[in-house]
Amino acid sequence: MRGKLFLSKANYLIILVFVIVEIFMIILPFNSLYSVLGQIIVAILILFFFKNRPVFCLVAILSFQINPENLLSGVSSRDSMEIVSNGYFLNAFMASALFLVFFINELLVRPRQIKLLDPTFLFISILIFFSLFWAKSTEFYDTRLLYFLVISFGSHIFIKTINDVKIILFAIVINGIIFAIMAFPALLLYSRENIYSMTLDTNYASLYCLVIVSACILIFFQFDKECNTRLKAVIIFTMVIMSIYILVTLSRTGFVMLSAVLLFFLYQLLRRKGLGWLIFIPISIIMISVIIRFDSLVMSYNALTDRFVEEDINTLNGRTVIAEKYLSHFINSNIFMKVFGNGYYSSFIPPLSPHNSFIGIVSFFGVLGGAVLLRYYIRLFIGIRKSKFRAFQLILFLFLFTSLTLDAFNFMPIVIMLSLVRSLPTVEG
Repeated sequence: MRGKLFLSKANYLIILVFVIVEIFMIILPFNSLYSVLGQIIVAILILFFFKNRPVFCLVAILSFQINPENLLSGVSSRDSMEIVSNGYFLNAFMASALFLVFFINELLVRPRQIKLLDPTFLFISILIFFSLFWAKSTEFYDTRLLYFLVISFGSHIFIKTINDVKIILFAIVINGIIFAIMAFPALLLYSRENIYSMTLDTNYASLYCLVIVSACILIFFQFDKECNTRLKAVIIFTMVIMSIYILVTLSRTGFVMLSAVLLFFLYQLLRRKGLGWLIFIPISIIMISVIIRFDSLVMSYNALTDRFVEEDINTLNGRTVIAEKYLSHFINSNIFMKVFGNGYYSSFIPPLSPHNSFIGIVSFFGVLGGAVLLRYYIRLFIGIRKSKFRAFQLILFLFLFTSLTLDAFNFMPIVIMLSLVRSLPTVEG
């Protein structure tokens, strides 16, 4: 007797159609007029066919905004806008508009869902609006900021059932495969003597791949009884490809987090097989050794391991120096700035990334905004601990540790995953 399918054939087909459209968006020659018309047509079709299934609005954002833009910009849209502007995808404004139409429709059809809305990001939005009056720079007050706020505020109400959770996870995995297929030529063709000749932002590219690996692990363990052999093969294949990609980027953050995530996967796998620490420890040592020696085996030199012994040369490239700069600025600021913040990426001119979400949040939104967001993330952790989806703590773990070296709090794949975690205590089925 066959077990329960992970997803229905109809859902698989819908995601496949999204992927086919996404591939055409990526490979077609660019025309600015066609881009505008295409975005409008795609948005209208999504609204027409999926008005009553808002989870597919998030799938559309993953397939037509996040993944194509990440490929076009090298997962660094801020620094590569000239590249991003020459490709087909839903831009931040169109994605926000599409989301808001779905959001308003949901509240009109199911007004009780307003109780599920967390006021955190509404408060942050109000704080950001008023910060326009004192911010030193408004360079980052754009449609991408609006996009981040609206998705953070209400996307979790689109995920209402366990089936919706599975749809989002599977869509992330499939988009990961597309990302690998499209991005690997760039990795194969670059000069091995000059890893930084790639246009890809290695840190955020590796973080995106970590999100995909995490989605694979969550499917594998949270829904293992519904995964047939073929699906498990796809998941393992995706994990292997994404892991190789992370190692080739030579991102130190990616390397550390990949090791931790794979150790989590290995531990959970051995625990389910009834094997103890005596097996886990030697296997984990072998696995980490292979990861550490990957660069010398593939690249003929120790590019990755060398990155852990090199010293910071430029003051603005050293994360510790940047953190000290931000902390010094905060300590020397007046009481008003300490409480309400300097504004979004407005502590320095020109804007300087803090490379630390927690330092950035306090600098941008002040102690008040930092406390509100801290409360939000603590509630996420408590909610997931009390639910039957405790494996999803992996997402919070990923967010916590990457936030120590990157601005992960506004990275859209992370925002979508945190919204998924936010929805879990109330999902049905």
